[in-house]
Amino acid sequence: MPPALAQALGPVLQQIAEMTVKSKLYARQIQQLGRTEYPETALTFV
Repeated sequence: MPPALAQALGPVLQQIAEMTVKSKLYARQIQQLGRTEYPETALTFV
């Protein structure tokens, strides 16, 4: 990637990376909640 483009897109790419990490964390929390609080939902994820 050209340096000028990297400089321009750097903050955007950083934000995307942070949002990806948060999204994965939320997905794990939802899975855990489903297993512990709502076990009847287990078959919906097969």
